[in-house]
Amino acid sequence: MTTIPVYILTGCLGAGKTTMLNQLLREPRFASRKLALIINEFGKMGVDAKLLDRGSYNKYEVNKGSLFCICTQADVLKALDEIAADGSMEALLIEATGVAETRDIEGFVLEKHFAGRFEIKANVCLVDAVNYTKTAPFLKTVNAQIRQADGLIITKSDLVPASDVEQLGIIISAINPHVPIAVAGGAQENADFIEHLRHRDISGELAESPPADIIAVSMQSSSPVNKAAFLKAIGSFGQRILRLKGNVAFADGTEFVETVFDRVIHKPACEELGTSTAFTVIGWQTSKEELTKAFENTWCSA
Repeated sequence: MTTIPVYILTGCLGAGKTTMLNQLLREPRFASRKLALIINEFGKMGVDAKLLDRGSYNKYEVNKGSLFCICTQADVLKALDEIAADGSMEALLIEATGVAETRDIEGFVLEKHFAGRFEIKANVCLVDAVNYTKTAPFLKTVNAQIRQADGLIITKSDLVPASDVEQLGIIISAINPHVPIAVAGGAQENADFIEHLRHRDISGELAESPPADIIAVSMQSSSPVNKAAFLKAIGSFGQRILRLKGNVAFADGTEFVETVFDRVIHKPACEELGTSTAFTVIGWQTSKEELTKAFENTWCSA
């Protein structure tokens, strides 16, 4: 039996992990291999998995409204068992939710049960040049992911001044001075950077629960949504909405809506999610009841 190399993508909510994963799936060094993917989201609805390019890879989703911690242990181990038993997989790519602890992911992969079937080749953390300073002060996993990475890639550098990118590099280098740092480029550049990383073991005790004060709500509705009311609901939470993503069926058509803090982005609807409203919202210092009520109030009556 051959050992399966494992590549882990971490980074804060909205840092660009799914975009990076799609790049790697197209890059010849990864595209030429038989791949398995494990996608974890902090929400019961697997939105990110539906945004991936279609391909011949084996895809496993670990959602259930939680993340890589003891809550999802059975699901993750089952996926790893199937990947190991298949015998033909040439690499495993793992995309973690933005609030995951990297050491928890490694704890699963390095379980004694697998007896050397997996080898972590690289744990790369994406650092969002636009939103890092908004998240780091109150979301401890942001700096934990940086601290535990084998390499750091700064994303969204085109959206901020060059001096800000330089300053961010100094900050994250102080948090983890042992690893290389790159600015995100094309698929070949990113793959080159990741392939040359050297892994450091950081495994430890599994977390028993998600981070305090952070909750996820997945919502679906067949009713049309009032656009103005929906955007007002987002704004009413301010920075307490960390992330929202999914299809929203407005009266003038369905759109894919995503937010990263105070930025709301509208894109063409994701076909994999259908034409009805289906999205996940991740909040901080709020409740499932408050989030649910706020958005349900934007549904138009039949």
